[in-house]
Amino acid sequence: MSETVDFLNHLTSTKCYAYLDNIYKYHGNEGKCEKLKNDFQRYPQIYDFCMSLTGNLDNFNKLKSDGLFDDDRCRYLNFWIYDRLIGMGLDRTSIGSPSIIGKIIDLFTDFKMYEKKCNYDFYLIDRKDYTKMRKLYNYIMDYGIIKYYANGENNYECNTKNVEYIKDGINAYNDIKRDCAQNNQKYYCFAMRDFEKLNNMDDLLKLQCKKIKSEFPSEVARADHLRQGQHAFQGAYDSAGSHVKGSQMELETPDSHSLSTFEIVMSLFFPFLGLLVIFFILYKFTPFGSWLDSNVLRKKKISHNLYEDDEPAEDILDKTYSHMNTPYQSKLHQVGYNSIWNTS
Repeated sequence: MSETVDFLNHLTSTKCYAYLDNIYKYHGNEGKCEKLKNDFQRYPQIYDFCMSLTGNLDNFNKLKSDGLFDDDRCRYLNFWIYDRLIGMGLDRTSIGSPSIIGKIIDLFTDFKMYEKKCNYDFYLIDRKDYTKMRKLYNYIMDYGIIKYYANGENNYECNTKNVEYIKDGINAYNDIKRDCAQNNQKYYCFAMRDFEKLNNMDDLLKLQCKKIKSEFPSEVARADHLRQGQHAFQGAYDSAGSHVKGSQMELETPDSHSLSTFEIVMSLFFPFLGLLVIFFILYKFTPFGSWLDSNVLRKKKISHNLYEDDEPAEDILDKTYSHMNTPYQSKLHQVGYNSIWNTS
């Protein structure tokens, strides 16, 4: 099935509205429509609408019927009228609405539609309720074609708009049923009753697409590329020997351990080597070297020499204290001297 095929382009309801536009357009009443055109000059489409309407009224019994429920010709004719008035900017809230509604009622009377048991009464319905009704009746009319495609005939795949169209029809019924449960005097409750008379009502409420394709394949492709990139990054990360603790999805191997050890050694060795190079440069080519040599290394050398000559130092101490213990006649002039205390 070609990707350009969309069941929304083949709906029975769409064809029905086009049918009512054109089938008896050239059998309309020109005199009545010229007068209507002059009365409503603000609406240039009013003449064509009138020609189609009067042609349909005059040939009402020849209009197609799908036989789904009683007086379906009249139902769909009313839907068509309401839809075309909205298209011209005329609904219950517009300024010209009362006048045009009166003219349409007159046309129904002129063509004795009361004898054909068809009245123009959709003007009693507000636009919100009309929208619900139209969705429901369109769904009923379109069920055959929707079911064909929704079941995946010819490998058809529903797009997101197809899915929404089906949901809108089902939701319209549920909304109308809920409203009419609270107030069954609302005029549009006949839509619920028509629907519930259908033999296949349960099938209509359960219809779903068996195959659904993405509306935005490019987005899916980008998501796939992103996932592939994440997998590639994860693979490179794992091959370097990095493992997340507690993960049961990765298996450790001897190679991964050896790579991890190597990485750890390198990560310690290179910073240490860098520190040595920096220290060497500072020592050789900056005042830091002179300061270090005169203040730190010199003291270290002196301390080293002292500890290497322990025995002479002990002898000196012994001689010093021995000298101090020798009796002298004149104690005021005796001095004990030790060069160690003066080396600082």
